[in-house]
Amino acid sequence: MNPATLGTMSYTVHEHRVTVPLDHHAHTRTAAKALGLPETITVFAREIVPPGGENLPCLLYLQGGPGCPAPRPGTAAPAWLDVALRHYRVILLDQRGTGCSTPVDTSTLSLLPDETARARLLSLLRADQIVADAEAVRAVVSHGRPWASLGQSFGGFITLAYLSRHPEGLERCFITGGLPGLTDIDTIYRETYRLTATRCRTVYRENPRFSAWVREIAAHLAREEERLPDGSLLTPQRFRHIGIGLGTTSGTAQLLECAAEEPFIEFAGGKKLTQRCLAELWKQLSYAETPLYAALHETIYAAATPDLAGKATAWAAYRLLSEVDEGFACEADPSDGEYLLYGEHMMPTLFLDDPALQPFAGAAQQLAERADWPVLYDVAALADIGADVPIHACAYEEDMFVPFALSRETANHLGADVTISKLLHDGLRQAGSGVLEGLFARAGIE
Repeated sequence: MNPATLGTMSYTVHEHRVTVPLDHHAHTRTAAKALGLPETITVFAREIVPPGGENLPCLLYLQGGPGCPAPRPGTAAPAWLDVALRHYRVILLDQRGTGCSTPVDTSTLSLLPDETARARLLSLLRADQIVADAEAVRAVVSHGRPWASLGQSFGGFITLAYLSRHPEGLERCFITGGLPGLTDIDTIYRETYRLTATRCRTVYRENPRFSAWVREIAAHLAREEERLPDGSLLTPQRFRHIGIGLGTTSGTAQLLECAAEEPFIEFAGGKKLTQRCLAELWKQLSYAETPLYAALHETIYAAATPDLAGKATAWAAYRLLSEVDEGFACEADPSDGEYLLYGEHMMPTLFLDDPALQPFAGAAQQLAERADWPVLYDVAALADIGADVPIHACAYEEDMFVPFALSRETANHLGADVTISKLLHDGLRQAGSGVLEGLFARAGIE
């Protein structure tokens, strides 16, 4: 038990460590063990208790990602936490493989015998396993009583998996930017490409300097070799992945700030990107801190529903490049015609270009080829489940990552109460107090 502060509020932190099976599915557990994987792992959660709040109900926070730990309390605590603590004890769960929950990183992979074992380990970090972990934590923290949940982005995907498997564990659900489409991965990526193109054109139009900066750097990289601070090569194709930042308010601001500075130094008859520019680009492009985000990304869409089972994702984002807007084409010329940046589109080239992802390359390839994924969502069980477990969601009309049109269809299937917002995907982080207060008000929590 540790005392801490949030703004002017003093609160208490309880740390929980729960031992759980690495594979909660008994029928596949032997396969993991045969590959040299451990039978159990540790799942970590912080319980944040406001003054006098020992008897308050629990709110489980499910972080976005995949592959990202829960936020930490303290000076960098998210603004929504203060709102949540007025009504709940908040449980910040480090999803398996992240934070203090038996981390899965390059060091972990180095201890495994081969790529098959690594791929199996990564395959056990999906939403279905996270839900089972949450149930184990609930038994300890909430003493088996149902709790509320707040799922941001991928946390909303986990919420639907939770409602599909253990609706009895949830008293009500809040979701921000994370109502997944109950459809196949190709449909989802075609829509995210369309939304990314729209967002890119908007930012180009509103910020001509940024558009010129992108084109100038891309054209330069086609002629000259440039290397990022980690020594890796910056190719024109890799550079285009900075577009993922356009999906959030904070990421857009960072890119525009970077573009406000002169990117080149011309000296002694030569022209190179400045070290400052290269350092900023490395911050945007490197997955050194979040390799699981890239390695697991397409797996979150695999076997979404029973009728989609038995199909491999097969690097969908990369496969579809030849079908989507020609401005995304690998051969697009930054000096002539439209030149679009990529969004949340993980491609096999990233695992060759980024040193932080190279140890994951073989396992990621196996994940892309795998077809026997467990189904994530029980469509029949989810039909109008909002009548039994109230669901209050905030969906973003211009969300590059979780398409609004598909979110609306899912909300209708669930019978969820939906607030429509003009915020971008990081709305909970940027305007968390207002977003959560609005959801609480719609739920009758004052």
